[in-house]
This record gives sequence, structure tokens and C-alpha cells, in this order.
Amino acid sequence: KMAEANPSVSRVRATSQSSQDSHETPVPQIPSPTESAANSEWKHTNANFYDDGAISFLWRRHTLLMLALGIGYLVYVAVGQETSGDDFTDAKRGLAVAAAMFLMVGVTQFNDGPFQRPHPALWRLVLAISVLYWLALVFLIFQSPARARQLMSYLDPTLGVPPIQHTYAERCELIDPEHPSGNVFGNILEKMDIFVIAHALGWFVKALILRSAVLCHILSVVFELLEYTLQFHMPNFAECWWDHWLLDVLLCNAAGIVLGSWTCQWLTVKEYRWKGFWNINTYSGRMKRIVAQFTPYSWMSFDWHALADLRSWLCTVLLMFMVQGLDVSAFYLKDVLWVPANHIFNIYRLLVITPAAAVASREVYQYARDPSCVRFGQQAWVLIFVLATEMLVSYKFGAHISERGTPEPFWVMFWISALAALVGWTIIYFLIFPLFRTRRPRTDSESSDVVKKGQ
Repeated sequence: KMAEANPSVSRVRATSQSSQDSHETPVPQIPSPTESAANSEWKHTNANFYDDGAISFLWRRHTLLMLALGIGYLVYVAVGQETSGDDFTDAKRGLAVAAAMFLMVGVTQFNDGPFQRPHPALWRLVLAISVLYWLALVFLIFQSPARARQLMSYLDPTLGVPPIQHTYAERCELIDPEHPSGNVFGNILEKMDIFVIAHALGWFVKALILRSAVLCHILSVVFELLEYTLQFHMPNFAECWWDHWLLDVLLCNAAGIVLGSWTCQWLTVKEYRWKGFWNINTYSGRMKRIVAQFTPYSWMSFDWHALADLRSWLCTVLLMFMVQGLDVSAFYLKDVLWVPANHIFNIYRLLVITPAAAVASREVYQYARDPSCVRFGQQAWVLIFVLATEMLVSYKFGAHISERGTPEPFWVMFWISALAALVGWTIIYFLIFPLFRTRRPRTDSESSDVVKKGQ
């Protein structure tokens, strides 16, 4: 009743309850429109949490300082520096500084997201970089395939030539007594390359992002089915049956998912006790506080409850499509832009997509499970745009891929049937079935309780 009579009381109560996310916005900050629902009572389940609320000078945005530095640098470039005389060099420098200025705007002016540690500015930078990456993809759409590959060669002169396509579908005998090495398991050992570690590490990170072992195992199996379907396009999707199901699904992927799930469980029960740096009296305590700054502020377990309602179901399906789309898109981008699998640009893309995906997953989960959340998260919104643009780039530049063949009729019918079943089941379960669901009549005691509560 006090909260209803005084809205400020309810706001204080809601703020004091906010402690469960992995990087939530600190209490003294004014929440942005996307964070207001993040600081609500629905997500508070971790009792092992304390924060004294101390805010240091470093937590401020310093917008005026950044404004002065930005203008000062531009004045230095315009007045104190001469152009090089080379059009390409001047254009490259101009684009680099323009990108840096955009990132500065993002760090100082973008809204805070749901993550805080190690610093909210880092996650604003992640959002700004993802927007910049998306704009670069939009620029590529307006280029011809030859021009786009030439632009890639400007970034790295070793690019601009078609990469060698490797296949893993050779010598598929699980036990081969006639293997040239003399080892009957030589075929398996030949497939054990650096990408085996990449598989396990990738699914470990996905388990931390999705925080659901069930979703991760489903996505692991679905991706192998996609590899079967798309191996006519991508030669490196062609693998032996035991490579798909034994090495990938049951060994590497499962190991990463299990380790990621254990880590999530440990982070859920871990105690979080935060004190301001100057409120700690010992040097050892301060050093531990500096190290702890790079760990989660608190941790929330994701209970997706996909079948709870239509909104939760659609958000869960959307997230699964995003994960699979971003994984497959990486292979197609490498092919159409002529980037080898071991090139550093693939690592750069992962460094852009992975932290953005962590924020997007948290925002999609909140939109699905928090009734008070009425706006889709900004990072999830941008990441969907990134995925759509990557697919359009692959489609526009992938004429040579379509010439490699067509998918097998079985897989075409399989995915058409699966999509039809998904849409049909969604309509029946969430739209038609509730119309025929009979409501249980209330008993006399339940009716009296309702009257007493004023409902």
C-alpha cells in the first residue's frame, strides 16, 4: 500500500532488489529506457549478494572531457597536419579516424545495457563496434563481388585470391587396418586438428551465453543436420558420419556444453560481496578487488520456459535461429569474400559477435520472461540486423556457390516439413488449443478469497 501511494517507494524497492544479472547497472546510475525493466523484482533470486553502492570517479561517462579531446584531435589534424598526397592513404586515414569518432560517440552517448563489469563503457563500446560492423556490411552490399574482394585485399594484401576448400569426408572407415600410418585409428587422428579445440571452446562460450544445456544440445544436433544439408555448397561441411556424431556432437560439443553448464551453476551459487575500492583497508584486499572487477557483478540463471506462452516461445525460437544463422553465415562470408579459414579476420569477427551475442541473449531472455519489459533490447536489435545483412552479402556475392550444385531432395523435404511442423504446432498449441481449453470452475472458498483480495 505504501508503494502504491508513493511511487518513489516502489522505485527504491525495485532498485534494492536488482542483483541477479551478471553485469547489471549499479544502483546510483539513472537507468536508461532499456535498463528500467532490468532493475525490476522479477529477476531477484540470488540472496548471496551485497553492494555498498560506492561509485568512483572512473564510473562517470566524462562526456565533456571526451568532447574536448575529440575536438582537440580534429583541430590538430586539420591545422597541424598536411595530407600525404596519396589518395588511398588519405582515404584510409580519414575512414579510420571517422570510425574512431563514431566509437567515441557510442561509448559516451549510447544507453547502458544489462551488463556492467568490468565497466559499462566496455559494453557501450561493444554495441558501437557492432553497429560499425553492420554499417561496413551495408556498404559491401552496394559493391560488386570483385570490388568487395579488392577492398578486402586493401585491408590485407594476402587476400584477394580464392581460398583452398578442404573436405573432411575422405577415408571414413572408423577402424582402418590399411591406414598408411599403420595405426588402425589413423583416420580419426587425421581429423584431430585445431578446430577440435575450437568446437569445444565455442560451445563452452555458447553455454555461458545461452545458460541452458538443453538449448545448446538441440543447437548442436541441428547444426550437424545443417552441415549435411549444405555440404554441396561448402566442401568443409562434408564430414564422415563419426566426425559428425562422435567427434562433434558427443565429444567436443558435449564437453564444452557440460563445462559451460557447470560454470553457470558455480556462478549462480557464488557469493558476490562488493565494496568500494577506498572502503577496503588492506592492500591485499584492494588487489583482490581489482581482479574481481573483471568477474561478473552477479549471475542470473536462465529459465527459458519456452512453452509458457507465445511470447516466450517466439523469443526462444528467434534466439535459436540467430545462433544457427550466425554460425552458418561465418562459413559463407569466408567463401564469398575469399578469406581463408585460418585468417585473423575470422578471429576479429568472433571478437565482435561473441560479446554482442552475450548481451543480445540476456536482452532476448528479459523480453521473453519479464512482463514489464515492453521494448526489444538495443544490442539484440542490432545483432539481428547484422545477421540479415551478412546473409544478404553472402547471397549477392555467392553466384559461384550456387554453381556447385543443389541440395539433395531428401534434405529439402526434411527442412520444409520441419518448418511446416514448427509453424503448424505453434498455431495449434498457442492459438487454437487455448480456445478449446475448458476452465475449471472455482470453488466457494476460492471465490471468497478473490472477493477478499479485491480482484
